[in-house]
Amino acid sequence: MPVTAVEETIRTTPIRVTVDISPALHKALKRWCNGAALDLDLTDVALAGAARALVAELTEPDPTKQLPGLEERVRARLKAGDYTHTAPTQAQAGSAAPRSRRRRTARTEAQ
Repeated sequence: MPVTAVEETIRTTPIRVTVDISPALHKALKRWCNGAALDLDLTDVALAGAARALVAELTEPDPTKQLPGLEERVRARLKAGDYTHTAPTQAQAGSAAPRSRRRRTARTEAQ
């Protein structure tokens, strides 16, 4: 049986995926990325990098490396059409400032 052109072609370039999120979810994700950057001692954690890491975790083929409950939680949100938070974000709860002060205090003490 002859091989078709589609079977011979393997895509190696990245595929762009775009998504629209609410302003509140965008703000929460930016805050998470900023906190992750501080925790990891990086200058920046890009939104795209966080999204790639989440996709990698969600599609992990090795069951022993999968995050327990992640797939079920995502499926439940998809079924319910729920793309919001289940609890107030740090900004909504007014607790964003204490986290950054704690981090600076820890760094100051380490020096």
